[in-house]
Amino acid sequence: MSVVRTCAKNAGCLHFRSVLFGAVMASIVSTLGACSSVTPANPLRAELGADPGERTVLPNWPARDAEWAQAIAPTVRSQATVVRRTVVREEERLVPFVMSSPRTVLSRTVTDQGVLFEVDAGEPSSKLDIVRQPVGAMVFASRRTGDADVGGVVPSPKGGPEIAGIYLQLLAALNDQPSETKGIVVHLQGLAGVQYEQPVVDAVRRDGYVCIATEFPWANWKPVTIELGTEKDVFDAANALAEMSDQTLAEAAYAVEAAVEHLWRTRPELKDKPVVLMGFSAGSLALPTVAARLGERVRGAVLVGSGANIAHIIQTSQLTDGGVRLMAFGKRCEGAMAGLISGEYIRRSTLDPFHTAASMRRVPTLMLLGASDDIVPTTLGEELYHRLGEPEKWVFAGGHRRLFVQLDARAERIARWVAENVRSSTQAAADDAAKGTDKSKSSGGGNGAGRGGSLLSPK
Repeated sequence: MSVVRTCAKNAGCLHFRSVLFGAVMASIVSTLGACSSVTPANPLRAELGADPGERTVLPNWPARDAEWAQAIAPTVRSQATVVRRTVVREEERLVPFVMSSPRTVLSRTVTDQGVLFEVDAGEPSSKLDIVRQPVGAMVFASRRTGDADVGGVVPSPKGGPEIAGIYLQLLAALNDQPSETKGIVVHLQGLAGVQYEQPVVDAVRRDGYVCIATEFPWANWKPVTIELGTEKDVFDAANALAEMSDQTLAEAAYAVEAAVEHLWRTRPELKDKPVVLMGFSAGSLALPTVAARLGERVRGAVLVGSGANIAHIIQTSQLTDGGVRLMAFGKRCEGAMAGLISGEYIRRSTLDPFHTAASMRRVPTLMLLGASDDIVPTTLGEELYHRLGEPEKWVFAGGHRRLFVQLDARAERIARWVAENVRSSTQAAADDAAKGTDKSKSSGGGNGAGRGGSLLSPK
């Protein structure tokens, strides 16, 4: 077993640091078993900037129709049909799966981006629901500004309104001691095989975290085929991919933000508690964008089987094309053509993890990668690793499937990592907030931390 440490780009390899990190990681390696390498976080990752000559891309958050949200919310009263869009595995293929059920609407919250409907948990509709035992659910619906689409709320054929949007389940902490609730863990699910992810999330729930579990965030990405024949088609395809990707990533971020703020408003024991993001496979592709939206509220993140550059991933993945078929002369785009589209896509997208990863460089982050992943290619996982500023990384022998099969055995270790790093991150934020408050008092102005300050500051 080898332990790999990546040296800071602008600091060089100092011997005493190598000895220190080697000693710290020795105990970790002994618990990881099949982990082929462990790389500690670069101690200077928060200070690392973009590569020389690289332009900084700030998030461009797509607008939503606020007037639609204000108008539609009152029309959904006590009952509604909730539509859940997801995917299921049939043999070696992933196919769309839609299920609907009548629900009692408990509350409606209008935001600048849409409407969050709180509904009852409903009857279990899958084996996973039976295992999870959700205590509640939420649906986030919106309509894009200037879009002719009717949005996420329409009349149901069965009568009454029908809500279709991002579906979120609320799972209780498993420690059964509300007074010791530590925070919120957001579970961004993968495409399939959630049973492998659940033990990791449950280990964190046992430590006192309430869970918001999102359905696969790409389920609303409508399948499309793009035919390429000329150079202009390449740029048009890149534009189309960037638009679809950024809209989908933004919708996931808006939904999680609305759900977290809803829990903070309605659950006093969770008010201003830390948020931990856990993303798996396809769900992890949305995690950096969700983190960029939540900002300082995020105190820790775990990404499993993740990567950067979604356009490149869907063109090279051996599992799925994400519902987007890029065809050139009757064949799937490969080689130089795929590379050209991916490069042009990155120039146009602002919410791809390639760009939003930079917002996480002060967030304690753990990456788990497969050494030979061909579903979310390992090379793109390494790309994301560098964009994140080289956080802690565990690399396992094998590919994507083997990585997920091994998760159950690593669940407790991952939960301990979360506990240790969130504790230190939260304490550091509180210390910074206290120093800022003291400074403002001594200077005779201000009222402590403002909206941009630490959300863990006393109110």
